[in-house]
Amino acid sequence: MSEQLEEIRPLQRRPSVGADITAQLQRLIQDGTYPPGSTLPSQRELARRFGASVPSVREALSVLVASGVLDSRTGHGTTVRTLTSAAPGFDGWLGLASSETELQDLLETRRLLEQFTVRAASQRVTPEYRRELYSILEDMQLALNDPARYVEADMRLHMTIADMAGNRVVSRLMRIIQAPLLRQLRGNVENLYRNGQLHQSLEDHRIMLDALCQGDPRTAFASIDKMLDRADRFSKLAAGNVS
Repeated sequence: MSEQLEEIRPLQRRPSVGADITAQLQRLIQDGTYPPGSTLPSQRELARRFGASVPSVREALSVLVASGVLDSRTGHGTTVRTLTSAAPGFDGWLGLASSETELQDLLETRRLLEQFTVRAASQRVTPEYRRELYSILEDMQLALNDPARYVEADMRLHMTIADMAGNRVVSRLMRIIQAPLLRQLRGNVENLYRNGQLHQSLEDHRIMLDALCQGDPRTAFASIDKMLDRADRFSKLAAGNVS
């Protein structure tokens, strides 16, 4: 019996389809198949080529957008922003939240990181950053009827603020936690969309940006805190922990 047990070897963790597509796209970008400035095929076309579903492709693109490799804008498609030699380590390091407790830990970590980035970014606002931030906000407004596009723009906005903060370690940490939080963010946005409330999220982001650009980090973070509280309530409802 013991000999039979000794023959058993731990299973290797298999990446999700989305993670596999992410890795393949990363390699195609690195080898120059899709050089900086080039536009990727549509999500539907990528799904056909990979033999995967559109949601799996959308998941992969969202991770690469959050990592800063790709840029996705409504009406302009998805373009390559930069080359990188390091494959995104999001799924490999943290993976998906394995429990409600771990998800709460991730949300708390994001709250702490957002508090730092908002405070630091409010001191580094330039006309160029201001234009970029409000351009992304406009993309979010144009995506009010497209939750997937809204999520991509939402992530891009927060990553831009993280980059503005000027701390590369914090910026990397923000990107790292985006992948395990992506499913929760999608669910939250889709829930708001179904209930005709997605405009509330847009308005919260607008208030946050106005305060940030006026050098008022306290008001800016209060708006982010409100959004995170709403996401927290949604995750608990989805888990059946709130009646």
